[in-house]
Amino acid sequence: MDILIVVEHRDGQVASINFELAKAVEGKGEACFLVASKEAAPLLEQLKGYGVKKAIQVDHENLAHYDPNSLTSVVQKVVQEKGFSLVLAGHTSFGWDLMPKLAMALEGSISTNVISFAKDGDSWMVERPSFGEKLVSKERLKKSPYLLTVAPGAFPEAEKGEGDLEIESVTLDVAAPAWEFQGVESGSTGEDVNLEDAEIIVSGGRGLKEKEKFEEVIRPLAETLGAAIGASRPVVDDGWLPRAHQVGSSGKVVKPKLYMAIGISGQTQHIAGMKNSQCIVAINKDKEAPIFDYAHYGVVGDLFEIVPKLTEKIKELKG
Repeated sequence: MDILIVVEHRDGQVASINFELAKAVEGKGEACFLVASKEAAPLLEQLKGYGVKKAIQVDHENLAHYDPNSLTSVVQKVVQEKGFSLVLAGHTSFGWDLMPKLAMALEGSISTNVISFAKDGDSWMVERPSFGEKLVSKERLKKSPYLLTVAPGAFPEAEKGEGDLEIESVTLDVAAPAWEFQGVESGSTGEDVNLEDAEIIVSGGRGLKEKEKFEEVIRPLAETLGAAIGASRPVVDDGWLPRAHQVGSSGKVVKPKLYMAIGISGQTQHIAGMKNSQCIVAINKDKEAPIFDYAHYGVVGDLFEIVPKLTEKIKELKG
């Protein structure tokens, strides 16, 4: 086998990034899931039918809760014993924590926040955002095993179909974590924001010029549509909205039925967070803005004139 996908999961559910990784490896070699947990079987059931035909199951009491040291040891042993040359995880808090430690343990090469990768002879070529995500760099990884964290949204999710998993159960000694699990408390941003599950998102960018205009133009449209409010990274960096509203590879990755990008130019990191939306509508005064390359419908013009009129028209149609 060539490619190992380290499955991210929490509270008995596999993360959606695993299905994006399943899509990412299509045509690149024989892939295999690795599920390490106190009880892996229910998680494996959720992975069936997504194109990856094989899985390795590691069950152990000491894997009941995520511990980077324990999981690093498990993945290291599996990679070395089975001879995997490419190891993937999502560019999420899970991948950020695990993969650098794993790269050190395996003495391999690593690239993070990858948006594209392909085999090139005996090595792998990858593309990733760089220079504050303003450019895309191409890199060649030279030392095996190769480890990648893949940017959420860089690939669509694999579609579920028919098919089973050929599961190999591996028994390993797993040391107990050097800590005792006490529970989890979710932090609060002070905003009730759930962009990932929103069906409609209205996002604003720096084209709105100031925070007050954002409130005057974006919020009325979002409220009229019953939409969640998103934002580009510059808007969040300028303090107009909390980071919970940020859409992009360094924020939330979303796939709503309707995504409206208003005053957003469409830098690489923002596109990575919303390009898989079912319908994208862009409003921008710059006809050369990159966002129009991804939009299903585009309007070139002054957003301060267009959006209020659109809001009023929608209110009229809704009665």
